[in-house]
Amino acid sequence: MGVLILVVVGYNYLASNRNRIVTTSTSQPKVYSDTIYTPQPRSVTIVNTAVTINAHSYLWYTFTVPPNATTATLSGHFTATGGSGNDIICYVLDEDSFVNFKNGHPARTYFNSGQVTQAGIAAAFPNAPATYHIVLDNRFSLLTPKAVQIQATLTYLQ
Repeated sequence: MGVLILVVVGYNYLASNRNRIVTTSTSQPKVYSDTIYTPQPRSVTIVNTAVTINAHSYLWYTFTVPPNATTATLSGHFTATGGSGNDIICYVLDEDSFVNFKNGHPARTYFNSGQVTQAGIAAAFPNAPATYHIVLDNRFSLLTPKAVQIQATLTYLQ
């Protein structure tokens, strides 16, 4: 009879404790948030001005795509006047290419307008922080400075 009582007591104990959760972990409980981070659009004016670029010269504007930025693009427009062709060349270069450009070596461009009077600027960048340059190039002009109106905006998600 003593064994029967132990069996019944043991069964009742197991039945009453089957829904309990026993944890032996010493770590902190995990906290879950219902908030989902959505990257926000950002817009930065890089340049919006009128400038003069002398013959055999170039001018540049430097900007940086910040850390954690995605889908970074540069958009804008420029117009050149002066000389017989009313023309200029606009490039968008990364830092390495800008050094090569300044030293007369081939350079990879994110944008190259060619020698034109006016054009839109459009460039897309990798999802990594980096420094870039918008270059207005009048080195081809023998005698004439060029007046250039330029506007460019960097947009990205962050």
